[in-house]
Amino acid sequence: MHLKRIEVEGYRASANAPIVCELSGRFSLILGANGSGKTTINEAIALAHPRSFPRLAPIDATALGATPRAVRVEYEFEADASREGALGMYRKRQGLAAPRWGRPLERSLGQVRAGRPVEPAAEYDSIRLVHLPALRNPVDDLSRRDARILLELLRADERRHPETGGLRSLRAQAEGMLSSLTNHPLVGNVEDRIAENLRIISGGVQEHHAFVGTQTVDDTYLARVFEMLVALLPDRATARRLQVSSLGYVNLLHLAVTLAGIPDAGSTPSPDDPPGSGGETDDGAGPESAAGDNERAEAARERLAQTAEAADADADSFYPELFHATVLIEEPEAHLHPQLQYGLIRYLRTLVEDRPDIQVIVTTHSADLAAACDPEELVVVRKDAENRTLSRRLADLPMSDSKKTQLFQQTRLHLDATRSAALFADRVLIVEGVTEASILRLLGRAWAGSDARRIGFIDSLAILPVGHKVGQWPIRLLATPGHELVTRVAAVADTDRRGTPLPEAQPPAWHSELDHESARFYWSRPTLEPSLVDENENLIKRAFKACKLDEPDSVTAETVDQFFVKHPKHKGKFALALALLIDKNLNSVVVPSHISEMFAWLYDGTELNSTSVDDLI
Repeated sequence: MHLKRIEVEGYRASANAPIVCELSGRFSLILGANGSGKTTINEAIALAHPRSFPRLAPIDATALGATPRAVRVEYEFEADASREGALGMYRKRQGLAAPRWGRPLERSLGQVRAGRPVEPAAEYDSIRLVHLPALRNPVDDLSRRDARILLELLRADERRHPETGGLRSLRAQAEGMLSSLTNHPLVGNVEDRIAENLRIISGGVQEHHAFVGTQTVDDTYLARVFEMLVALLPDRATARRLQVSSLGYVNLLHLAVTLAGIPDAGSTPSPDDPPGSGGETDDGAGPESAAGDNERAEAARERLAQTAEAADADADSFYPELFHATVLIEEPEAHLHPQLQYGLIRYLRTLVEDRPDIQVIVTTHSADLAAACDPEELVVVRKDAENRTLSRRLADLPMSDSKKTQLFQQTRLHLDATRSAALFADRVLIVEGVTEASILRLLGRAWAGSDARRIGFIDSLAILPVGHKVGQWPIRLLATPGHELVTRVAAVADTDRRGTPLPEAQPPAWHSELDHESARFYWSRPTLEPSLVDENENLIKRAFKACKLDEPDSVTAETVDQFFVKHPKHKGKFALALALLIDKNLNSVVVPSHISEMFAWLYDGTELNSTSVDDLI
């Protein structure tokens, strides 16, 4: 069972229009640019769940928009019944559907309050949300006075290893140790001194006595006694206090402790047993037992005491016997270098594979985390032209299964940390190689001139080198009609067609399937370098000299093209030299018309002349 769908309206980014976000299974990674609506979705999940840990900080009521204001969540059973968790199995055996419920969002003393769920408590009472918000403080959360995280960890391990005697045994041992401390002479002297003064003060009215003892040892007190430490080596001697440890490793410790504190869900009870009963039976000593009546009575009393104590512990614990845990982790990459980010994602994915009662939802700004996931696990959140938040699952790309399988294979192969940055962008430029990327960024600065807004646009533009040829996978991934992940994507590609005059491009048939309002091709004829020659002859000559290459007798588009046809190995060196010269001469560079048109379209949807879409593709 897992959270499948979140709907929110009248709150933050959903004030303009409702937001619907669908997740991909028991592991999902939600990504998107700042301001795209991820925070709205995160807080909607937290507000929807009545049982959450830790509690969300109060939210200012200004986050509310006009009515209606509500959030609704829907859970779904696993498609593979063998992968179903205990709670899901129990609900199926009872003939119940997967849980779904909604809550109104209301004002309350200047803050946002989630009202009582419309559905009965049975729908949500066994669902637990573990929420690690983006602005969490791992040092404070691990060392705060109530020590709640560590307490849940102790209770979880008590369930896993009852043979240890659990917290009951630990409390008894702690009480014994603390009691023995009161017999120390120093404590006795302190007690006598206080008592003497108290007797003098109170003697005229009603004499009182003072005794120095220890606090009653309960589970919370036990948790406070312990302190979490971080060590870079598996050695207690090297452990350091949280306050002086690397924030990255403290963040990992925070995540590890929180996740380890989720106990194993109980076995599925029979249909006649309520959730949490576990369906256990008492197999105490029978009448034929060799134990005497007194021993049997004592054993019975002990079992009753343990049962009552277990019931109290269950009431105090965040997790009941039978539950499903939805874990929402915002920006787990905080303070982590890329290798640790990859390791964390691998661990989280393994966790949900091994624990069918746990679902993990990650929201991130990290391209490294996106690259570490399968495409089917990714959910992209973006704004459309009307400033509405859209949520797109890559798994929902509207194409045949065979095409989608092929596309995702290419995506797994090519979507590294650099290229996955395109998933966070609004406008994307796709080129063949890294040299083209560097040249086009600089040509963009020349195109921008002194316009500060255009300069900012060029500096932040996502430029995606995809290899030798601009093939289908990046375009279909980013701009499949009806499922666009970006607002506009442009591709600069070579025609590689020669002749006099230069022939037009002959795009493959799949280009016709694109929506030209969101995806366009701009063709360099026959390649990028010769298309730059016109009115930039002096720069081209200087680039040849900088590379110590024998420049053509006459520098024209045709002669430059022929040179690199004959000497392709020099193309990269030449492009880098040209890029350096363009960077130093931005004010005098003439940007080719097809490149200017491309930047103008990416920037604001306009073009510098009336070139038709058909001419462009």
